[in-house]
Amino acid sequence: TARNILLQNENGPCPLLAAANALLLRGVIKLDPVCVRNGVASTDDVVNMLANRALTAGNRETANQTVASDSSHHAEYHLNEVLSLLPSLQHGMDVNPKFTSGPTGVEYTNNLATFDLLGVELVHGWLLDPQDIETVSGVESKTYNELIETVIHGNDAREAVQKLEAQLFEKEQILEEDVVPEGQETKTGDDHDESESMNASGVREEESAQSDTNREQAVQKLEAQLCEKEKIIEEDVVLDGEETKTGDD
Repeated sequence: TARNILLQNENGPCPLLAAANALLLRGVIKLDPVCVRNGVASTDDVVNMLANRALTAGNRETANQTVASDSSHHAEYHLNEVLSLLPSLQHGMDVNPKFTSGPTGVEYTNNLATFDLLGVELVHGWLLDPQDIETVSGVESKTYNELIETVIHGNDAREAVQKLEAQLFEKEQILEEDVVPEGQETKTGDDHDESESMNASGVREEESAQSDTNREQAVQKLEAQLCEKEKIIEEDVVLDGEETKTGDD
């Protein structure tokens, strides 16, 4: 049996047409004879056609519920919510896929509830090769949005570590430059009085030792800050992993 499908006059994402064509090809719904005769169907025509399908499916679901039960009220509310979402599908739909959960693995949203009520199963092809063990173990059951957050968090952490390393390097350079002039001053000191020269040398040695101590303490302090930052980053990554494993799929 020949069946009609819908084409859009302008390119772009349109889940509204996808749902309509799936149902048209299955013979579940039919285009209005006027639309077929004119060869044109407006957005309102498509929305009304799908709304009638949703009402039919929703009434059937409600009839299966117990009389005056909370379930029937919930089904009615769900139907009204779906009907309000139908017109927005002409502009596209956000989908948050899971890359290791098969073609139907997506985060559930109200837009997906619309497809469920219409009786259309939504699938995607953003899947990882299960033989790519390294990538699969890194992605786990994370969604697209969760992976984007992980990448952003990792970039922020890398920038923080690089900043601390730069501060440590700069501090070491400054301390090394401070040690060189002290050594030069010792060589050009006035040694006409041996006793005074020995005393001055002793003072310089003490100052040099103190400078070395201060430099070591400054370096140790920066290294401790860097180590502490790396530990915090590692703990955040571990917590992200635990939240992902314990999250509601």
